[in-house]
Amino acid sequence: MPDLVEPLALPKRGARLAGALAAALLAAACSSLAPPVQEPPLDIPAAWPSQSGVGEQAGTQDWWTMFADPSLDRIVEESLAHNLDVAAAMARVEEARALAAAARADQWFSVQGTAGAARGRVSERSATSLPPGTPTIGESYSIGIEAAYEADLWGRYRDASASARASLAASRYAQAVVRLAVASEVVQGYFDLRALDAQVDLTRRTLLTRNEAVSLREKRLKGGTGSALDLHQDQAEAAAAQATLAELSERASLTESALAVLLGRNPRELFEGGIERGKTIDALAAPPQVPGGLPSQLLARRPDVQRSHALLAAATAEIGVARASYLPSLSLTAAYGGESSALSDVLTSPARVWQLAAALAAPLFTAGRADAAVDLANAREREAAAVYQQTALNAFREVRDALSRRSWAVERAQAQQTRIQALENARRLARVRYDSGYSGYLDVLDADRNLFQSQLDRVAARRDSLVASVDLIKSLGGGWTAEEAPMAMQSN
Repeated sequence: MPDLVEPLALPKRGARLAGALAAALLAAACSSLAPPVQEPPLDIPAAWPSQSGVGEQAGTQDWWTMFADPSLDRIVEESLAHNLDVAAAMARVEEARALAAAARADQWFSVQGTAGAARGRVSERSATSLPPGTPTIGESYSIGIEAAYEADLWGRYRDASASARASLAASRYAQAVVRLAVASEVVQGYFDLRALDAQVDLTRRTLLTRNEAVSLREKRLKGGTGSALDLHQDQAEAAAAQATLAELSERASLTESALAVLLGRNPRELFEGGIERGKTIDALAAPPQVPGGLPSQLLARRPDVQRSHALLAAATAEIGVARASYLPSLSLTAAYGGESSALSDVLTSPARVWQLAAALAAPLFTAGRADAAVDLANAREREAAAVYQQTALNAFREVRDALSRRSWAVERAQAQQTRIQALENARRLARVRYDSGYSGYLDVLDADRNLFQSQLDRVAARRDSLVASVDLIKSLGGGWTAEEAPMAMQSN
């Protein structure tokens, strides 16, 4: 019986040739035609302007917890778990990971098993006549292993893999950008909702007071001691409060719907569900102050800046891929197996077949295709560098604007509180003068109207100060830590 289990070994000469070629290819694969990544120079300040306060910590992880509202924490976590933009960003990361794995696989050889069976008939009337008795119908069977490898002589596949890895990093940073944006929008939307809730409550109490004033005027007018003018003025003020209540309630409903979409809720929950409320707008913890001397280099960790830098690295690596198209490529193939007209003999020694082959291809004429590929890669690298620089400039602008907005929002909130105290005194004096007959009822109405509007403005100013703090945290890439305050930075 023939031996069907013989060792699969290449001839010694072929093995030596394969080993020599492998050593040469490993040495060649270490080369790369991609230039180093050139970051555009930025003339940046050493640190941000000092802010008042002791510089508490606003951590980059779960930064929304610093407002000390468990309800806010829960809805932010819900949004990060179910928001569809976050889900799409996660899918893009998986896509980039698959592309990076595919690019890495191009650096390795491929092996595949083959098996085949064929049955056919040859012509009896061909140019070459068959010997007498030769069967015209025959069968053939084959089984074997084939390997193929394209040598990375100029680092083409290595650069392509580096570009894919940089693109994967960019997609991860893009996901972080989306998560930061969604969390910021949810927190700001929550502040808007709680501010509107406070304004609705204030307006309802004002409307109740004005309706009581209308009832009292009607009773006095029936008793002959009231004034029709005063009654109509009270009715007008009550109607104005009712209109304000309707407007604020509408805005609260729209804000609640927008939050539900950010939380990724389904249509039924969008119509039937509600947003959990926690602390009032005034009870929310005050955000920390920015420490003096916080380094502006802190912006390097912003996910959008990191993403732009990763895209620049990816575009630079693609230059090496394009330059490799000018140079020859070397392909190696190997096959080993058996071929026989009888299936029972396909693994025997006489049926054994093997082959080693190498093919070298060099571009001679491409009609400018290689030049165009290099020009395209260089243009994309310059574009990525400009985008990186623009992203950094926008980052500095956003921090500067956020610092300014926060500073002025705090001042507005303090000024509104002072104004409310003055208007409360003015209303009290106006009521005393009206009751004493020294002034008309219009002065009382003006004082009430101004106080009511000032109370609404104070709530809005409180909301603006909280929103400005969120803008600052977002512009700094998620906040800062106390350890970062004493750092120093050299300007380019």
